[in-house]
Amino acid sequence: MEKRIIELYRRKFDDIRHEADGIEYWYARELMKLLDYVQWRNFDNAINKAMISCENNGNVAEDHFSRFNNTIEVGNGALREVEDLSLIHISEPTRRTPIS
Repeated sequence: MEKRIIELYRRKFDDIRHEADGIEYWYARELMKLLDYVQWRNFDNAINKAMISCENNGNVAEDHFSRFNNTIEVGNGALREVEDLSLIHISEPTRRTPIS
């Protein structure tokens, strides 16, 4: 991948990064859009596979993935409560297990 494309995506990830008490995290619904997922159920499936991979690498998935409810505005301006996740940055490299 070209350096400029990598830098563009790095900036996009940085733009949606959140931080609290020195911990970096992202909201799954924001990441979903950045990664061009259209439907939550498809992205949620990918997240579930990532959680399994996390566990298979000796990590506790709940330390890195936290489910919560969030209120979003839908097309007609109404508010709706939806499931979301905060994805916590893993600072040390982990062995990658292929996701099938």
